[in-house]
Amino acid sequence: MENEADGAPQRRIFEDCLRRPREAQSQYIREACAGKAELEQRIQRLLAAHRKAEGPTRLGFGLLPEEDEERDPRNVGPYRILSRIGKGGMGVVYKAEQLRPVRRVVAVKLIKRGLDTQEFIARFESERQALALMNHPNIAGILEAGATSEGRPYFVMECVGGEPITTFCDRRRLTIQERVRLFIDVCEAVQHAHQKGIIHRDLKPSNILVTVSGETPVAKVIDFGVAKATGFRLTEKTIHTRLGMLVGTPEYMSPEQAEATGLDIDTRSDVYSLGVVLYELLAGTRPLDCGNEALAEISRVVREVEPLRPSLKALQQDDPQRAARDRRTDSKSLARRLRGDLDWILMRTLEKDRIRRFPTASGLAADLRRHLASEPVSSGPPGAAYRLGKFARRHRRSLLAAFVLLAVLVGGVIGTSTGLLRARSQARQARLQADIARAVNDFLNQDILAAVDPQHQGIDVTMREVLEAASARIEEKFRGQPLVQAAVHGTIGRTFGSLGELTKAEQHLKKAMRLRRQHQGAGHSDTVSAMNRLAGLYFDQGRLEESADLSREAFETGKSALGDLHKDTLAASLRLGMVYSRLARYDEAEESLLKSLKSKEEILDEADSGTLATLVSLGNFHWSQRDYDRASQRYREALAHLRAALGEEHPQTLTCMANLGLALQAMGRHGDAQAILSETLGIRRRVQGSDHPRTIATLALLAFNHWQRGRYDAARDLFEQVYQQRRVRLGAEHGDTLMALTNLGMVSLALGRLEEADDCLSRSLKGHRRRLGSDHWRTMKTARGLGNLRSRQNRYAEASRLLEESLQQLRRSLGEGHLETFLTRTGLARLRNLESRHKEARSLSRQALGRVHLRSADRWHLDAARIQLGVALTALREYEEAEDVLLQAHRGLEASRGGGDHWTQEAVRALVGLNHAQGRPAEKALWTSRLDP
Repeated sequence: MENEADGAPQRRIFEDCLRRPREAQSQYIREACAGKAELEQRIQRLLAAHRKAEGPTRLGFGLLPEEDEERDPRNVGPYRILSRIGKGGMGVVYKAEQLRPVRRVVAVKLIKRGLDTQEFIARFESERQALALMNHPNIAGILEAGATSEGRPYFVMECVGGEPITTFCDRRRLTIQERVRLFIDVCEAVQHAHQKGIIHRDLKPSNILVTVSGETPVAKVIDFGVAKATGFRLTEKTIHTRLGMLVGTPEYMSPEQAEATGLDIDTRSDVYSLGVVLYELLAGTRPLDCGNEALAEISRVVREVEPLRPSLKALQQDDPQRAARDRRTDSKSLARRLRGDLDWILMRTLEKDRIRRFPTASGLAADLRRHLASEPVSSGPPGAAYRLGKFARRHRRSLLAAFVLLAVLVGGVIGTSTGLLRARSQARQARLQADIARAVNDFLNQDILAAVDPQHQGIDVTMREVLEAASARIEEKFRGQPLVQAAVHGTIGRTFGSLGELTKAEQHLKKAMRLRRQHQGAGHSDTVSAMNRLAGLYFDQGRLEESADLSREAFETGKSALGDLHKDTLAASLRLGMVYSRLARYDEAEESLLKSLKSKEEILDEADSGTLATLVSLGNFHWSQRDYDRASQRYREALAHLRAALGEEHPQTLTCMANLGLALQAMGRHGDAQAILSETLGIRRRVQGSDHPRTIATLALLAFNHWQRGRYDAARDLFEQVYQQRRVRLGAEHGDTLMALTNLGMVSLALGRLEEADDCLSRSLKGHRRRLGSDHWRTMKTARGLGNLRSRQNRYAEASRLLEESLQQLRRSLGEGHLETFLTRTGLARLRNLESRHKEARSLSRQALGRVHLRSADRWHLDAARIQLGVALTALREYEEAEDVLLQAHRGLEASRGGGDHWTQEAVRALVGLNHAQGRPAEKALWTSRLDP
């Protein structure tokens, strides 16, 4: 057996060959060796010796010999083995047949004999657990797991045929655009794994197989054998990655992975590997020429050598004409098609410094989509400063001498040119901003992300705890650097805000704004931007007057210092319009929003995202005025532009779709609302994932749609999903999670599931009081729900206290005519009827009916309130008015909600009681017959 010095590529090709079916191995060796006859002959001899070897003798590169076919098991668990598919580092993969309970062909991965050490079993179980976490159409899914009678672990996956993505595309001669479209699916699969906390660490063409479904190619990411979890353990067994041991395939691994320290690997390492695969897919060759180098040299090349742009590399490979033919073009046209967008995208993906890479796989996919749509990509060409820095690092000594001479020359003319002074001032500002950005990045990586570094595995740490620990170090770490402190406070404040920790967010945003004012002045764009962020936080907290004051100050300051059309001035104008709208200062709101829209249309295209955001805000303004028809018109107008400019799947488009669905629901067009909300939900699940906050919010809107239509069982199931997903995604104490728990409790109450309702509403009320205080309207809404439940439980004293407190607070905060105030007053009227305090019930019901202003979709609540008035009038023997009121309520509820609805049935029971009180047995019997059994 040869032991050549160039053993690293030989070993890689040999190991990859063994993972393939026997019939494909020779073809793979020819392709992988790329015409290098001597290397191909050595690997063919190695393969022949490997097949002949028997027993536990170790060969060549430390691999166990492949077992003879007759030694393959006949069965693994309940699965009948059909053939061997391939073999990896830890396991053998078989094609197998499942007979019960369904008949299907599957793939079974069985750990190799002899690899039953703790480390290998832990890695095998880690891969199994990683696959179990994921559910994506472009990731090979796991079906079952178990162990043989000998105790060898196995797991069962869907059987994925197909070829490596590069082989598939070359054999079918796919064009550049077709390859990019296929690769986008791979990016989304990797993004799904990252969202589940899994880093693949061995992405390469042979681990991305492509099959054809109908006429559509489908990519499947496979082999999570060396995957790594972030923030949690995949298995209770300990996995040791030995120092100096490379995990993955050298030519496809990131520079930080090639360090072989086992530390500091994050999802951006997979992004780099995706870049290598895409480079090879498009240019026909890998970005770095490692040749037959030893492993240490390959590692050095990956860490230090800068790759050529793919448009240049495509012309310099061994056979450029063949690569071009495989892509249905010629070599010059291939280079031209790669030049520009694809060059920039790939070079950003392959940055040595991971901070400069795409932060996520979905970010890479988004830029590829922009390229396909002929839109500007976010990558763009590197700036002059960046290119100069690269040049300087390559020519340090020569530049040092040149710099000394240049300094002398510049010193001679420094005072003679005001233009030069201005340029230097701008350069200082640029350097200052760069220094600040670098300091913030270092702080985020070293102080915040270090807390969840792999060396801390096993420590149960939350993002809130990490941020709090980092926050305590800001002043000490950046003493004497106020602008860096401001940038860090701003970043942490926004992060706390996104976590729902609004009080902590306020502390940081206030410090950021104060530091900006002190050291940059009130009129600096950074200061105005900081004011806008704090005003937005006040808006989210419901502190509308404070938000209005700060937004007005930001607007006036921006207008005088930056100009009417500066982005920060326009942002303040938009926020001011939103605040005025919430404060019911509608004339001022409309004036501010229309002014913002007009200003943006002057400087931006009508389909610009900033213009469209204002258009959507105008829809929200009309919504707040309960002018749902005009709101829906604004949403439709914005939606048409958004679909044309950004596409159906863009987040702004989806938000506008959801708003339109909500407006249609408010207009009582429940069927149309359900259709557009269901469409929005489907797109969001596909594009953003089922656990994205926006997806969950759309699911909540659909649950409300069912609730409004009296479909309580369907609404309850959806609210349960919303609550569970928000609890996992946002935490049990987040405001949105608590609101979902309130809604679940209320719909459970409507279904008569009193024990479940009690649990939900009690927990939600405690959480709301801790988080928002006792006087917040969300707290009061939950208290109203619990008060109605206590009425049903005959706990009248507690119910009365809850409902009276809620009514007083809601009258102050939301006003007499608000739906929440109306519902609370109606609930209190119902309680008074149960307590036989009918005069108070009559008075409360009439107050509720006389003061509320409801949208059309909510008008059925008026009929529900009439029931309580009718019950009170019956008890007070005011039968004629009672009958008029109850018949009106019944007719309205039956028309809007159907005869079997809870509220319609309550109206029927009230009419039974009325006819009984009047001594009218025939009429009583007639109404009794209309009650559900």
